[in-house]
Amino acid sequence: MIFTGITCSVNLHARVTLETVIDAVRSNAEKQAFDLKTVDGRQEALKELGYYKGAIDGLWGPGSKGALIKFQEENDLAPDGIWGSKTEAAVIIELKNV
Repeated sequence: MIFTGITCSVNLHARVTLETVIDAVRSNAEKQAFDLKTVDGRQEALKELGYYKGAIDGLWGPGSKGALIKFQEENDLAPDGIWGSKTEAAVIIELKNV
């Protein structure tokens, strides 16, 4: 399987989940230096991508949620302001392109 230039081999008998894809992309992303499991890391990633304009304060407030919604809208994701697995996968891919 190829995801934007990132190759990951998958056993054809294994069930491929979005989490598997995220793990593969995360482990191969050279520029991935953000801890996307923390609010600070998510704010840093959204700032790097040009969406978040606020301070990196570790608080998920209206600025963080608004930045995420804008990212989701521009990446054909459900603009719900929730950091789910599809959103995280898209953020990782976009960070790779920065």
